[in-house]
Amino acid sequence: MAWEPNRASKKPLYKQIAEYVENNIANGAFPPEKPLPSERALAKELKVNRSTVVVAYDELQAVGLIQRIQGSGTMISKDIWGITKKRVPRWHRYIESGPFLPNLPVTQRLRREMEEKNLINLASGELCNG
Repeated sequence: MAWEPNRASKKPLYKQIAEYVENNIANGAFPPEKPLPSERALAKELKVNRSTVVVAYDELQAVGLIQRIQGSGTMISKDIWGITKKRVPRWHRYIESGPFLPNLPVTQRLRREMEEKNLINLASGELCNG
């Protein structure tokens, strides 16, 4: 793993780790069908205390991005879009990314699902699909 938390930063380590995991989920480095690294493994890899990773995972779980299943590990939430849970949008990410989102694996998967199931994307602002 090339990434390491910046210990000189004013941002707490757990927040840096939470952002790192969130970014890797968004860019497809952590695929939805595989479990995320265990708390112990990630702590060892990042050279931090396990409790720091626990707090980072707690934060990601609180916003509905991941779920923990005892005995099965930590997984990307199946309800990632917040259909059944109330999720707080991360507005700063939308503002920083500009009006067009990059072609991330998540976006590609949504497009595939829309095409396969003949769904209309109401978020695109388009008046028609064809």
